[in-house]
Amino acid sequence: RTHLKPAGTPALVDWDWGPLMSCQNCTKSKPGSLPGLAGIFIPLIYGIVCVVGLVGNTLVIHVVVNYTKHESVTNIYILNLAIADELFMLGLPFLAVQNALLSWPFGSLMCRVVMTVDAINQFTSIFCLTVMSVDRYLAVVHPIRSSWWRRPHVAKAISGTVWAGSFVVVLPVVVFADVLKDDGNCSIVWPEPAEVWKTSFIVYTCTVGFFCPLLVICLCYLLIVIKV
Repeated sequence: RTHLKPAGTPALVDWDWGPLMSCQNCTKSKPGSLPGLAGIFIPLIYGIVCVVGLVGNTLVIHVVVNYTKHESVTNIYILNLAIADELFMLGLPFLAVQNALLSWPFGSLMCRVVMTVDAINQFTSIFCLTVMSVDRYLAVVHPIRSSWWRRPHVAKAISGTVWAGSFVVVLPVVVFADVLKDDGNCSIVWPEPAEVWKTSFIVYTCTVGFFCPLLVICLCYLLIVIKV
């Protein structure tokens, strides 16, 4: 996922977020200047990833929705995971344009929308994988006692909670995402004290979006291995 280029002024400090939204490997230039080789090849790679990702996830969604005879808990989680990836792929063309132009030409509102959708999808994906790990644990270790929890309507409710929870987690992105005035890039503009906000958000997102899910996933599969 793309990373945003830090602002150069002490008052506006943004944090790297998403997939190379501003080309960190490019030579720094003014908004509207011609990009280097990285500014050409990175958007090209984004385009290829976007097409392949859209086709792949669309096929997954199509198969789960139209060719699954019996609605299963696993398929519901897979469907939500595919939808999250599909939405992320739809945002890649915007990121490709920013890398090509070295600035964000779509305005403040679209910056906030794309950043928010990208962030939600990141957390939704990892939360879905975590829920699927818990579901596997329940199915293997507690197949009888977990039968009520492993029903389709419960899985749908859990999936809805995952999406809602992801939105709540990324509220700082919703509030502070904007176009930087100095270089025209779409990023997160922290209020003062900017360094405190930046550091707190990094710790917060790493804890909620990486360490906690990783701990749950590892614990679930460890217990499955012990059971088997």
